Amino acid sequence: MSKLDAFLDGLVKVHMQQLDPEATVEVEQSAPVSWSEMAFVGLILLLLCYIVADFMYPYFETYVLRKKKKRNIPKAAAGPKRR
Repeated sequence: MSKLDAFLDGLVKVHMQQLDPEATVEVEQSAPVSWSEMAFVGLILLLLCYIVADFMYPYFETYVLRKKKKRNIPKAAAGPKRR
């Protein structure tokens, strides 16, 4: 029965928030973010950063790193060597 009570309490809170929008602020301030929610958000951000890095690496490698490398310009051949 406790799960049913929790479910009904949740429905009552949602209904009360719709009737009184200022109650939303009170409920949000009283419920801190749990550790598991923060870990989930961190995991999603880590995955997002990995995906962005995976797409940006070819661009970074071809356009940014290529410009920083010095290219050796071969000297022109002066012709046959004389002894």
